[in-house]
Amino acid sequence: MPNPHPVGAGNISWRIAMMKSAFKKGRTNRLRCTATKRDGTPCGMLAMTSHRLMVCSAHGGAAAVARMRGRKAMRRCDPK
Repeated sequence: MPNPHPVGAGNISWRIAMMKSAFKKGRTNRLRCTATKRDGTPCGMLAMTSHRLMVCSAHGGAAAVARMRGRKAMRRCDPK
């Protein structure tokens, strides 16, 4: 049985455009933290873009998400 979706099928210009803009594994096409470390170098960690923040959790992102009530309290901290 032949392959119903061969690699060469489709509009060639569309396929080239999709190959250029394709998702790349790793940190290549991710937003980085915009904060500056204490030694003056940029942070470079991944920003918390799922919560629309431009900083990582180490530079205030976790506190901002907690203020937005985006994170739930840990189960072991529940008062009984």
